[in-house]
Formats: sequence, structure tokens, C-alpha cells
Amino acid sequence: MWCLELLIPLLLIISDANCQWNIWLPRDISTMTNSCVAIPCSFMYPSGIRPIRGIHGIWYFGQPYPQLFPPVVFKSLTDVVHESYKGRTKLLGDLNQRNCTLLIGNVGTEHSGRYYFRADIGGANKYSYPDFAELKVLDQPNIDLPEEIVSDESLELTCYAPDNCPDTTPEIQWMYTDYLPDPEFSFEYIEESNTAVISNTLTFTPRPIHNGQLLGCRVYYPNTTLVYERLISLDVKYSPRSVWVNVSSEVMEGSSVMLHCEVDSNPSPRISWMFGDKELLWDTASYISLPLDDVTIENEGIYTCIGDNGYGFMNTSLYLAVKCKSDRL
Repeated sequence: MWCLELLIPLLLIISDANCQWNIWLPRDISTMTNSCVAIPCSFMYPSGIRPIRGIHGIWYFGQPYPQLFPPVVFKSLTDVVHESYKGRTKLLGDLNQRNCTLLIGNVGTEHSGRYYFRADIGGANKYSYPDFAELKVLDQPNIDLPEEIVSDESLELTCYAPDNCPDTTPEIQWMYTDYLPDPEFSFEYIEESNTAVISNTLTFTPRPIHNGQLLGCRVYYPNTTLVYERLISLDVKYSPRSVWVNVSSEVMEGSSVMLHCEVDSNPSPRISWMFGDKELLWDTASYISLPLDDVTIENEGIYTCIGDNGYGFMNTSLYLAVKCKSDRL
């Protein structure tokens, strides 16, 4: 907090004192539903203030100022708190040591939001710190997915879970990995600003066959019934790997015939039917049919189906023979 330079000495002293009302707490912290969370917190007050009857504190939810009547999360003087926090909160820190660390147990998604601390040093020396810790309560783990998954390119998927409940540490497992080629797993513990996250990274090389397959991440707390899962479906991009068309055939002049083409790729390709250098029909789809009505000898020749989806292309041809009516005589 920047102090303004004031001309009046008394105001300057007051300004300098106010600059000593400081607090440290994480701006963001997370936990899983039904578990607990410890919000680390330490505070300072002007050095000229001498607490007479000890230091007291209040934790508020949503707003820092009592005149706005925010829900009381914890109050050191009494046990009167908001209904949604009864029996859930406890101060882990010693306020006389300027430690305001708060524990919230049996956390629900309704407890997500901003938490503010107010210090009561005695008399008129009360201060609501404007800084806050924003709690995010998760009902499933986070999975870090790349923007694009491409066949035959190494893929890393990371599952994260918060580890901010001092009572127990979660563990992470990947599910449905038996069908993956040579999966590898790596664990990491990340601590920053006294908040912690654990992760499990799955590495493998996807193939076209893995498109649409399910993968799961499970987070569980040992010796408890707390289990959290998240499932994802793999969207594996791959170039056309097969183009199916009618077999070469013979038709009678003046009759009709339908040429079919089916392309296996992801995403769906642009399918083109070509007759020589001439494009007869195209569409973005996995299947397309080319109708030929009242065929003549000019329709005889090689027809080629081309599938191109931006990741590669493939084509297959057939020969259409046209039998003249005179040949029947």
C-alpha cells in the first residue's frame, strides 16, 4: 500500500501507521468437496499499537466490511457464525503471533468464494484487510488437455488435484489405460504460496483406433470414502486411412448407376469424385454417392474418389465400363 506524502505531520504519522496494516494470504486456493482446506494467513498491524487484552479476529465470506453484514465464517470472541459454517471452522494459527490461518472442514461447493480477515487489536484499532483468498471447491479433478491430439504424435495428459487439507493427502490414478500402447506415468508435487497441487501425467502415443476411447482420472483419499473421478473421450485427429469405393463394374448404355465412396478419417474429409481432371461432386462428409443417369459411352473410364481432411489425403479409383446396346444384338 503506497503512503501519500502529507504536509501536516500528524496526518503523515497516521498515514505511515496505516501502511503497516498488511496481510499475506494466497489469492487462489482450492480443495475437493467434502474434504477440508487450510487457508494460510499472516497479518501485521502498526507497531505503535499495544494489544491490551490480546488480539481477536473475524473471518468473513464475500465482503470484508461488517457494516455490509457478510456471513461470519469464524469469530475468535464467540462461536456465533453463519449457519453454513457451524461446526466447520477452526483457527489453526495463533492470533497473538499474527497467524490467522483458518481451517474449514467438510467443504461444499457453496463455500466457494472470497474470504476476508478482520483484526481486532483492542479499542478503536480494528481493521478489515481488503486482500482476500478466493477458494475454489472442486467436485472433480482437473485434466490438462492439449488443444489438439494427433495420431502418432506423443501425447501428455495431466490430472491435477489440490492438496490443501492438512488431515490427509490425496492420491491420483489413471483409469482405462490397459488398451494404450506403452503408457508412462509421472508424479509431481507443486507447492507455491503455501498452497499445494499434486499431479499425475500420462504419456503415450495415440493411434487412430484410440479415437473416441474413454480415459479416466481418479482422485481418492486413503483411509476415507472420498473418491472423485473425471472421464474424457479422446478426439484423435488422423489422416484418411482407408477409402472404399464400388468395385469396377460394367453397365448398359442408357441405364443408371450409383458410385459410392466412404472415407475413414478424423475430422471428416472433403470427398471429391473425379473423372479424369474434372471434379464431378464434392462434400465434407464421411460418405458420398455419385449418381450417373442415362449413361453413355462417354461416361466410360476411371473414376477416382479423393479424401482430404487437412492431415493427409488418400484416393481410390474404379473403372466403369459402358456396354453399348448394339452389343446385345
